[in-house]
Order: sequence, then structure tokens, then C-alpha cells
Amino acid sequence: MAEYSSFFNSELGDRVYTASDFANYFASFIGNGVMFGGNFLSVSRTFGMNIQVLPGKAFVNGYYYENRDFPKVLTLRPADSLLPRVDRVVLRLDLRQEERKITAAVKTGIAAANPTAPMLQRDNEIWELGIADIRTNAGDFEIFASNIVDLRLSPELCGIVTGIIEQPDFSEAFARYLALYDEITGRMNSNFDDFMLSRTDDLARFTADWSKFEMAYSGWFNQIKAELFTQGNTNFDDWSRRSGYDMITTFLDDGSIDARIVNRFNSSVLAIKTTVFNTDGSISETLEFNEPKIFITKTTIFSGNIITESYV
Repeated sequence: MAEYSSFFNSELGDRVYTASDFANYFASFIGNGVMFGGNFLSVSRTFGMNIQVLPGKAFVNGYYYENRDFPKVLTLRPADSLLPRVDRVVLRLDLRQEERKITAAVKTGIAAANPTAPMLQRDNEIWELGIADIRTNAGDFEIFASNIVDLRLSPELCGIVTGIIEQPDFSEAFARYLALYDEITGRMNSNFDDFMLSRTDDLARFTADWSKFEMAYSGWFNQIKAELFTQGNTNFDDWSRRSGYDMITTFLDDGSIDARIVNRFNSSVLAIKTTVFNTDGSISETLEFNEPKIFITKTTIFSGNIITESYV
């Protein structure tokens, strides 16, 4: 079939949609990766050979994943007695009939003199995102924080979902992070004494670089939040142009005006603007938004030739 369109009301079963139809729809504008919220599915050590995946959310090929409320604890296999190993923590989308789920799991690597992490499986049945690599050295009985490599910023292995259309490119920052990590761990493995003497300078340099990255990222993120706040709370009419939504305006008996942005399919209310003509000659507008969960009141008061706007 050359053409395809969705979604439409079914008449006598002539419009039936599957989960994959909705996943394909979401995948057309939401990329793969970890979403902002909770602890962003970060991976950390707990005790012994156990690690934990903290709460957070993600999208994998249009399918939604959430680790709610509590960390998920995963246990790594015992370390090899002679050689190091690198395991990979993944989010695994499994479309097989008997599974049909996304779950956090550990892919165990192969012990070797120069071990590498297992490859991600990405085919029609299983699609994986890598969120962390964990190195276990020969004879280890516990996981060390310094041996956990965060992969979430890698656009090839995982990625960060920050918005519907655009996502920031962390590839350069992630490459610098991995290069520095490889440099430090390489010196640790080749000459531990030399590393111990120089670790203070290395840590200071790494901390300074990471602080610069955090400052730059924080500035970018705060700017995005400010822009979303401004757009969401001052451009009410823009919401009415969202696909699948209607703006319904009602003139009430008390003289006020009620305008609502309503989902055409399930009748849920996205936003409400109430306009009241006060007896003192002022006009009050109340804006109430349900996406995101932001509520703000804008009042415009006419006093002579002066318009005063206040936000509550």
C-alpha cells in the first residue's frame, strides 16, 4: 500500500490500529534516548557485584519506558579470576510475542586482556540502548564507581530526549569524556604508582572541565525552560493550532468568556482562558495550562491610558 494515514474513528471495525501504529507515530517526532525526569536512569553501584538503575523515563523506537519510584537492582556475574571484563547495561525493547516490553538488563562481556563491551542488538525483534559500561577487573568482589562509564550522552548508543523536535548534540562532550576516562584508566592499569602521584592534577582538570560542561548545559537548559514557559503562558491561541485540538469559546450568562483548547479525540482539556469584565472597568484573564503542569494568572487593568499587567 503506497499511502497510509491515521488515526480515524472506526465504523463497524474498519479502522483498527495496533501498538506498532502508535509507536511508529511517536517515533516520527520523538527520538530514542533517556528523557528528563527522575534521576534520568543513571547507573550506580550498590554493594558487592550489584548495580542499580535509578528512576527515569525513556523512548525506544516510539515505545515508552519508565522505571518508577524505586531503583532497579541488577546483579553482575562474578569477575573472572585472570582477566578483566566489560559488561553493558541496556534498555532492551523486546517485540517478540512472548515478551512485548522494555526492561533494563545487563549484557555480560567476554573476559580478555583488552576487553570490549558487548555490541547492542538492533533488529526487527530487539532494539537496545546502552546506558552504562561497567568494567570488572580480575578477582574483583565488588563494583567500583570509577569503573562505571555513563553512556547516556552518546547519540549512537543512547541519547537524551529533551524536546519533541530538536535534541542537543552531546557527541563532542561525550567524546572528550571518554577520552579523559580512557587516559586516566589507562595510566591506572599501566603504572598505578605514577597515576597515584598525578591523580590530584588529573582530578582537578577533570573537575574543571566537567564544571564548565555543567555550566554550559545548565545555561542551555534554563534558556529552553524559559522559552517554553513564555510560549506556553503567553501564546494561548498557538495551542489551538495544535493538530487534533479545537478551541471552543463560550459566552457565559454573567458576561464572562470561557475559551478552551479541547482534544478532538478524547475531549480532554489542554488549556483554559477565562476573560472577566470587572465592574471597575478592568479586564481579568486567567490562563490555566495542563501541559506542562503550569498555572499562571495574567491580569490587565485599564487605568486612564495605562495598561498594567501582573502575574500571580
